Amino acid sequence: MALQRSKRGLERRIGIPQGYVQVRENEIAGTRLDLRHDLGIETSVSFGLEVVRRLRSGSDLRLSVNALLLYGSTTLPGDVFFNGATLQGGTRLETRPFFLRVNALYERTLAHLADGGSVAAGVGFSYVLLDFRLQGTLAATTRDAETSEASPEQRTVIEKGDFRPTGTDAGSHRC
Repeated sequence: MALQRSKRGLERRIGIPQGYVQVRENEIAGTRLDLRHDLGIETSVSFGLEVVRRLRSGSDLRLSVNALLLYGSTTLPGDVFFNGATLQGGTRLETRPFFLRVNALYERTLAHLADGGSVAAGVGFSYVLLDFRLQGTLAATTRDAETSEASPEQRTVIEKGDFRPTGTDAGSHRC
C-alpha cells in the first residue's frame, strides 16, 4: 500500500451562537450586546479548509483556514454605544461580523499507540481576524469625530473594530 503524501479536507458547520460583544472607545465603555438577543444573530455558518502534507520524515505540515459568518438584524430598543458612536434606539441595526482564522502547524509523531492512535507534538502559529461590522442609524448626539461618516447629513454608518492577536498553537486536529 502506497503512503498518501497529502490530504485535503473541507467542512461546513451551522450553529447557534452564544456570547456578546462590547467595544469601548477611550472612556466610553460601550454597550454589552448579546449576539442572539440584542443583535438578532440566530445562526452561525462556518467554512473550513485543511491541507496536510506528509514529509519523508513522517512529520506533517498542516495549513488550515476557517471563516465564520454571523449575520443578524434587529430593532434597537434604546440607544447603543459602540466603538465611540451612539446608534439611535428604535431604528434598524444590521450586523455583519467576519471572523477568520489561519493556522500553520508542523507536527511530529512521537509514539504510535496499540489501538491505532498516536501521540504527537507540534509547533505552529495562528492568525485571527475579527472584523465586527454594524450598520445602523447614528443618534443626533453622536459627534462627527467619533465615526467614519462622510458628511453631517449622512445618518447611516458602518462601524468596525478589529481584533488581531497572533500566537502559537500546539493543538491539532485530523481531517
